[in-house]
Amino acid sequence: MSNPEDARPSPQQTPAAAADARPASAYADGASPVGSIPVGSGPDVTAYLDAHARAPEDVDAAYRAATALLRSGRLDEAAALLRKIVFARPDHLRARANLGNCQLLLGDLANAEASFRAVLDAMPDNHNALYGLATILIRQGRPEAALEAAQRLVGLLPDNAPALTLLADACAGDPRPGTAIAAYRAALRLDPVYQPALLGLARALLRRQRLDEAKELAERAVGIGSGSTAAYAMLGDVLAAQDALGPARDAYEAALDRDPADPDVKVKLSTVARRAGDLKAALRHADDAWSERPDHRDAGNAVGAALAALGERTAARTVLTAVAAGQPAPDRIRDVIEALRAVALPATGEPAPVEPDPEAARETGAPAPAADDPTADDDGNAAQGSATKAPGDPPKQNPA
Repeated sequence: MSNPEDARPSPQQTPAAAADARPASAYADGASPVGSIPVGSGPDVTAYLDAHARAPEDVDAAYRAATALLRSGRLDEAAALLRKIVFARPDHLRARANLGNCQLLLGDLANAEASFRAVLDAMPDNHNALYGLATILIRQGRPEAALEAAQRLVGLLPDNAPALTLLADACAGDPRPGTAIAAYRAALRLDPVYQPALLGLARALLRRQRLDEAKELAERAVGIGSGSTAAYAMLGDVLAAQDALGPARDAYEAALDRDPADPDVKVKLSTVARRAGDLKAALRHADDAWSERPDHRDAGNAVGAALAALGERTAARTVLTAVAAGQPAPDRIRDVIEALRAVALPATGEPAPVEPDPEAARETGAPAPAADDPTADDDGNAAQGSATKAPGDPPKQNPA
C-alpha cells in the first residue's frame, strides 16, 4: 500500500495540480511543498481507513487515513479525525496543519487561522501553515498582514509557483502593482499553466487597462482542462471592459454552467445584460442571486439597478433601502419583481440610460442605481466615494 504522504511531486511536475484553481493551501500534508497535491485527486481512501480500523489507537495510521480523506475531498470526515489526533497528540504539527487546511476549505476561517498560528508558534518555517495563514488574511481583506508570511514562504521556496502567486496576491492591492506583476510573471515562468497566477496577472493587468494582455491570459486559463468558473468569469470581466457584451455574456454563462450557485457571476451577468439593454435578463440574474443569498449586497444593488432601468423607481428605492438595512425586500416589492419576471420584455439591443437617483441615495445611504458607472474595479466593487455604482460594471481607469 502506498503512503499518501509520499506522493509529493512539485507543482512543476504535476500539471493537474498546477491547473487547479483552488488556493495552494487546499493541499494536504503540513510538511510537503506548497501546492503539491490537490484535494479530490488523492488515492482511494479505503485501504487507509481499513488500516485505521484495524489499529484505532495507532496515531500514524489515523493521520494517514485523515490525510487520504482530505485529499479525496471528504473534508468533514478528515476534520473530525484530525481533531481527535490533535486532542490526543497536541504536538502533532502535521495533523494540526492539515486540520487548518480542512477548516479553511470548509470556510471556518477563525479556527483555521488559530490552527495555522499554533503550528507556526512551534515551527515558524512550516510551509503549509505559512501559506494557509497568508491565504486567510488575504481572504479577510488584510493583505498587509499577509505579506510577512508570504515573504517568508517565498524566502523558503523561491522557485515555487504557488508561493510566488501568494506573494503577488498579498501585493495586488498596492497602488504601484509592479511587485505583484513581477511575482505573477515569475510564477508563470516556473509553471506556465498555474491557473491562480494566470488569473491574478490577468486581474492586475485589467486594473491597469492592459486589456489585450489580460484577455490573452484569461483565454489561457480557460483553455486549461475544461475551464474553471474563475477562468470564465475573468474572461467575461475582460470582455465586458472591452465592451464586447455578447461574448462577455457567453463567458459568464459558461462560468455559471460550471457553478450554478455562484452569486458573483449572476451579478456580473445582470450588469452585462443591463448594459446590453436586456433588462428582463438583468433582473432575473440579479434576483436569482439575491434570492439565494439575501446577504449579498451587490446582488441586492443589482436588483435595484435593474428595477430602475425598467422604470420602477419606487421599487428600486425600496430595494436599496432594504439592502442598506440588511433586510429582504418587502412582499409588495417581491410582487413587482415577480410580475416583471413573468412578462415578456423584448431586449432593446441598446443600453437603457438611467439617471442617478440622489434622493434614493440620501434616504438609504446606498449607491443610487446607474446604467453605466466607470468607477468599479474588475471584481465589480465600487470605487470609494462613488455614489452611482451599480455592481459588476467593468473598470474604466486610465493606464498607469
